[in-house]
Amino acid sequence: MACTSTERPPEPAPVLIPGDEPAEPADDGVLYLVHACSITSGARLYAVGVGETAWRWQTELYAVGPIAHSAYSNRVDLEWKDGRVVVHGDEAMGRYVEAVDPQTGETLVNKRWPPR
Repeated sequence: MACTSTERPPEPAPVLIPGDEPAEPADDGVLYLVHACSITSGARLYAVGVGETAWRWQTELYAVGPIAHSAYSNRVDLEWKDGRVVVHGDEAMGRYVEAVDPQTGETLVNKRWPPR
């Protein structure tokens, strides 16, 4: 699937990609999903309550800033820590950790490091 800056995932539906483990809701009963393209920078974070049919919120992460190139690499992982959604990004132009408020989707902290 090609990635574009306007690409959005469909409305919430149970989807399991072969090899993936089923996602578990965080302690607050909300499922957090991150959508990232492997050839562009950044990611978009989504929240949906268990059993709900619409996104509670969605937010564009600050990440390392806007960069697009066909030789780019972008890996993004999620973690639930201390009541916050924490996104770990490892991009060709740098690494970052971004903490997001689980109620509003607001970025609380964005810390950046140079690439490996």
